[in-house]
Amino acid sequence: MSSSTDTAADSPNAPPTIAAFSPASASVVSRSTFQVHQKSPLLVATPPQVTRALSKAFPWIQQLDNVFALLTWTSNDPWESFLVVVAFWGIALYGDALLRWVGNLCVVVLLIAGMFLRRYYRRDDGTTLDDILATMNRLNHRVDVFLSPCVTLLNILSSEKNATTATTGPALTTLFIRILLLTPLWLALSIWPFHIITPRRIIFLSGTLLLSWHSRPAKVSRTILWRSTTLRAFSQRITGLTLSPFPTPPALPPRASTTTITPATSSPGIKFTFSIFENQRRWLGIGWTATLFPSERAAWTDEHLSACPPPDEFQLPETPAESKVRWRWVESEGWEVEGATGNSGGGKRQELKDRLGGPGEGGEGWWYYDNKWHDGRRGVDGWGKYTRRRKWVRRAELVEDDEVANGGPVDGDNARPPPPLPPRERLEEDARDSGSSGSEDGGIRVNGDEDGAVVTPPLPSR
Repeated sequence: MSSSTDTAADSPNAPPTIAAFSPASASVVSRSTFQVHQKSPLLVATPPQVTRALSKAFPWIQQLDNVFALLTWTSNDPWESFLVVVAFWGIALYGDALLRWVGNLCVVVLLIAGMFLRRYYRRDDGTTLDDILATMNRLNHRVDVFLSPCVTLLNILSSEKNATTATTGPALTTLFIRILLLTPLWLALSIWPFHIITPRRIIFLSGTLLLSWHSRPAKVSRTILWRSTTLRAFSQRITGLTLSPFPTPPALPPRASTTTITPATSSPGIKFTFSIFENQRRWLGIGWTATLFPSERAAWTDEHLSACPPPDEFQLPETPAESKVRWRWVESEGWEVEGATGNSGGGKRQELKDRLGGPGEGGEGWWYYDNKWHDGRRGVDGWGKYTRRRKWVRRAELVEDDEVANGGPVDGDNARPPPPLPPRERLEEDARDSGSSGSEDGGIRVNGDEDGAVVTPPLPSR
């Protein structure tokens, strides 16, 4: 047996013997606990540094996602969020007694919880890059849901995009003054002898609202309470904000990108709104003029900032002859400025203000922008506003051609000429022949003349 083994080892055709050694990176100490399995096509296109950072941050992202799932009541079991609220109630009501009697044991409980979290952090679940991205997207969505009430309130209070002017907006100023006036009432309810407002009650109510704001019972309760007109009026009195639903504004002219099909009883055809924009720039010492920089838009443009003629020179587009339709302006309608109220100053007084660079009237439909046509607001002129524009609209309708629709002429101007009549001499000969043949049968004669002259019948009117 040994001789055969030696012979096989000495044979030149025998396969080489290779010893397998574990690489140095396979050490338990140096190996990363969380590994991204190569099951995702994103792993090929993602740099290794990004993949390694995401794999290390994934446990914390996952735990943060679970926290916001409890806060937004979007977890698989809503009773988990309810237990969080109950635990907060217990801490808020009996936290001081708990610390007083078993405060030393709380330290041990925190250490046990830390060891449990550390063990959970060390566990590898075979995470892929797709799982990490899905968890991050879900976390972003839950954060947006949780912060949506704050974002809505900030949007109501801030009327300017600039942070400096937003903090001095009229809504925030009004709210600050109203809250400041309630300071005596707050102090009366906080100090002796009432003690109605206490720190524990403030924390209890604030935490309950924060933890249960997105729950279904809280949403239903807010909807039912907000239907009360008395509650909305009371809230407006306290805050000074317009919290009631705004009245329905009057209908504006239809947009240029919309077409309205109207019944045949009002006006036939399809109505379409043509819109053009008037652009102006404020020059120091000159005022508002239609003279703009050569590199920017023209004085009159369409929606795509392409140059177009002014309203007085605007022509409707032509239609192909085979389409059997044509454009025409809607009767009793002309060019109008969108958003204009009709009660502005206007006239020579406003022209003088424009030449001097003064502010425009609020009812002229102007949108005022900065030097780069950004941050536009309707009717709000002031320092830093160097450009403005307004929208002119007029409606037209696409109707069928009268001759094609009715199969013949309708209007006298568009009527076809009648076919040509035969020559007069031919009519006279036909009448003479008929008269000679009918003289014996009682033909037509002139005043009983015996010569047998036959009266020529009148020619048909042309």
